[in-house]
Amino acid sequence: MLRKGQVAMEFTIIAGFLFVTLIIFTLGIIKKQTDLQDQKEYVVIRDIGYRIKQEVDLAYSVQPEFRRNFSLPGSVEGVDYSIAAAGNVVRVYTATHEFSLMVPEVNGCIGKGNNTVTKFENGTIWFDCT
Repeated sequence: MLRKGQVAMEFTIIAGFLFVTLIIFTLGIIKKQTDLQDQKEYVVIRDIGYRIKQEVDLAYSVQPEFRRNFSLPGSVEGVDYSIAAAGNVVRVYTATHEFSLMVPEVNGCIGKGNNTVTKFENGTIWFDCT
């Protein structure tokens, strides 16, 4: 026959074990969600980077006096990002991630919102952001 003290002790041990298991399970879920958020952020800036590269490649491959308007969103799925272009490198970045691409040399500014890409007679590709 079990004594009351023994039953209470066994209950406390089992409850403690279940509580620790629950904490470990919760931490695993939080870690997985954080990893998914990081992946989503990287995919968003990668897609923006490739969108810019596509516009540069298009301008580079067509005849001079080409002009095209395009726009980039202010944020995508809640991910805020910034863009920097210098020479032949376009960088799209957030506080925690960065994605860089090599492109033909570009001048001007690329930004969120409306942009205009122009190819001049001398082959220069110019971006205007508004």
